[in-house]
Amino acid sequence: MTQSTKPTRRGHNEGTVRQRPDGTWEARLSLPNGKRKSLYSKTRREVQDKLRAAQRDLDAGLDVGARQQTVAQFLTRWLEDTARPTVRPSTYASYAGHVHHHLIPALGHHPLTKLTPQHVQKLLNDKQRSGLSPRTVTYMRAVLRRALGYAVKWSLVS
Repeated sequence: MTQSTKPTRRGHNEGTVRQRPDGTWEARLSLPNGKRKSLYSKTRREVQDKLRAAQRDLDAGLDVGARQQTVAQFLTRWLEDTARPTVRPSTYASYAGHVHHHLIPALGHHPLTKLTPQHVQKLLNDKQRSGLSPRTVTYMRAVLRRALGYAVKWSLVS
């Protein structure tokens, strides 16, 4: 038998890669909810790398179809949906103060999925250098840690 030069078909949930008429490359991935997510890039290799990363995130249980949520959007939602109903009003006020005065101005512009330990450490170092007491910086870290714990629980980050 002669070997065919025709490319083999991909299996279910392996994704599709094609070149669009405008020259960009597109990868499409089927999501568990039945929808599809498209990823775009200038080269085939880049789009294949994005597809592999999306498949890894999907296997890890992350919501690949969700739009990019910033740290500010997440912290605001966490304060209202989780912290307010579960803690005393005075604790909520303290959480809200730290979130709105320290965390959102420093980290709010980052996409939640791109937040790294280096970003958090830089925030803590900057706050300590600015003259805040060590207790305040520790409490700020505790609030952020508690909020990010919910981000993991809700499969927004791994």
